[in-house]
Amino acid sequence: MWQDYGWFASSKLRPRRRIINPCGGPVPGRYSMISRTVNQPPGKIGQHPSHMQQLRELFDRLTRRGESGAGTEIEDAMTAFDAGVEAFKSGGNRKAIALFTRALELSPTTSGIYQHRGLAYAESGRHLEAIADYDVAVRLNPTYPDTYVDRGNSQHALKEYNRAIRDYSEAIRLRPNFAEAYANRAAVHVESGDEAAAAADVESAYGHGIDREALDELLEEARRRR
Repeated sequence: MWQDYGWFASSKLRPRRRIINPCGGPVPGRYSMISRTVNQPPGKIGQHPSHMQQLRELFDRLTRRGESGAGTEIEDAMTAFDAGVEAFKSGGNRKAIALFTRALELSPTTSGIYQHRGLAYAESGRHLEAIADYDVAVRLNPTYPDTYVDRGNSQHALKEYNRAIRDYSEAIRLRPNFAEAYANRAAVHVESGDEAAAAADVESAYGHGIDREALDELLEEARRRR
């Protein structure tokens, strides 16, 4: 489990938590997490294609080159990835991890699969393993800001505040209007006792459209943990 941290998340996966839509309105579930991508269609997150789109593009390139065997492996990776997403959405973290691992065996250089397996590890409370997957995802695709937010969330869970702040800051550098990164960085500042820095990030998060009630709840949780 995520130890009841109420981060704003940055994945298309839907954890088994109470997800608060940044556009307004709660979605029933178990905990208090905010998903950046609720109601966002695949491929519309920042300027990056969805992870399934990446796999399909690779499959199409291999097929055009006549590499039918490799193309079949990518198709199987796509199937495993899709099944992993569905398992995670229904609360099957262990099954999701196994399916993402299978997808990585078939497509070991697809950064998004590492990111999603990292999320499944994190949801299971296995943050060191999650961070290891996020590290690989960052090496493969260092300009995708969502992975930095996910890694920052796991760093925060381990109380590695400086590392969490670095990850959120890099996400903001890559996407200056990344409201969730500002919000999560504010929570780390609050928990580590830097209210002035937190206040600046809160204003930025509000300015970029974060849900105010959800952010207030997140900050109260951070103050209780301090």
